[in-house]
Amino acid sequence: MEFILLRLRLLPEEVREISDQVDRLRDHRSLRETPPDAERPIPLADWCVAMLVERRSKASNLDGPIFPSSTGTIREATNVRNRAWKPFITRAGYEWVTFRTFRRTVATLLDEAGLTARQIADLLGHSRPSMTQDVYMGRRSPGRAAADALGAVIRVSEG
Repeated sequence: MEFILLRLRLLPEEVREISDQVDRLRDHRSLRETPPDAERPIPLADWCVAMLVERRSKASNLDGPIFPSSTGTIREATNVRNRAWKPFITRAGYEWVTFRTFRRTVATLLDEAGLTARQIADLLGHSRPSMTQDVYMGRRSPGRAAADALGAVIRVSEG
């Protein structure tokens, strides 16, 4: 959801990652910068860089958000969820899908691609890789490697 609050002027010309983030306060009326110790760079895939560069080149207001509301202001997360997301998943027949489903899918795909739990936790903004593993990463079914390793240990011990 970081992109909902990000303003176009915060995008560097050669955007490769997002590092300046803005968070909503609880009263939803004012904005505050993320504290420096909580800020984390989010590396962007090439397709995402191309999309952001295109959006910036077509923007009439660089002080506006990357993904503005119909009135040009920052989108409220609840409006995105209620006006766009819920109707979409209902029409598509995927009522069970949530934004967290995407986070879990990303974590699982990155795990299957060979990234470490620490790398995945850093991307998702978790301070503890154990939380990422427990909540977001899919459990793999036991494969032959575990059985073969145990078999090798037993053969060695039997002599």
